[in-house]
Amino acid sequence: MLTGAGYELNGVTGEGIVDDFRPNGGPATAPTSAASGAYEEDAFAGNWSDTAYAICATP
Repeated sequence: MLTGAGYELNGVTGEGIVDDFRPNGGPATAPTSAASGAYEEDAFAGNWSDTAYAICATP
């Protein structure tokens, strides 16, 4: 069971935008993970990453 979630952008400070962040699951299924998606606001020559975090506990 998902109890908390978040994301982290690395290496793209001020130039990256998270436009999608969602847990899985649904009305009858408790969420157990999270996913995020990001893009560059302006052209960026460096390497960067987007990491989603899920904090889970057993019910």
